[in-house]
Amino acid sequence: MTELLKAFRWVVVGRPGCGYCDKAKDLLNKNEIPFTYLDLTEYPDLAVFLKASSMETVPQVFANGSNVGGFRETKEVIQVHGGVV
Repeated sequence: MTELLKAFRWVVVGRPGCGYCDKAKDLLNKNEIPFTYLDLTEYPDLAVFLKASSMETVPQVFANGSNVGGFRETKEVIQVHGGVV
């Protein structure tokens, strides 16, 4: 699973109907940061990986394969670093 997350610079992991997932995607789009969205309903192994890693809430945002956190943490990183991680 980590290879999948490292394959893209920015990754948002979420599920349908998640308001904060939508906010995270909107935030990245607004800041013109390209990202890949992975829907947990399409990647069940990813859901198992996140749960085993104690990341049970969505969204989970990754930059260069490292977990940034949820929407709030992603917003902080973008404000401080301008999306360059």
